[in-house]
Amino acid sequence: MENCSIVINTCESYKDAWATFFELLYRMWPHVDNYPIILNTDSGDFETEKLDVIVHCWKHDGKPSWSGQLIDTLKAVQTDYVLLMLEDDWINSPVDNKEFQSCLKDMNDNPGVVFIDFTPSKS
Repeated sequence: MENCSIVINTCESYKDAWATFFELLYRMWPHVDNYPIILNTDSGDFETEKLDVIVHCWKHDGKPSWSGQLIDTLKAVQTDYVLLMLEDDWINSPVDNKEFQSCLKDMNDNPGVVFIDFTPSKS
């Protein structure tokens, strides 16, 4: 298991996107199952046969804040690094796992680096 977790922050309102999100994650990132995958949601119901997804359900009294629940989930993560995704961050090309590992190594070797943005640039 690698020292990075993948956290998908979502809610029940966007549940229709989950199957496509996870299918593309599985298809485009062959080594994704090396990382713990955590679905942070207000609904505890989700299963996929292709990936082992941990559901972190944040049902609370009253209406919890989106960011507050994300913070609670991040506190429960047991790896040093987190790749934060949203349910509509659909991967549309293959992920180079060696390049991803290189980024994690760079962060580990350079403690001043606390954030890497994988969003394609619009140059």
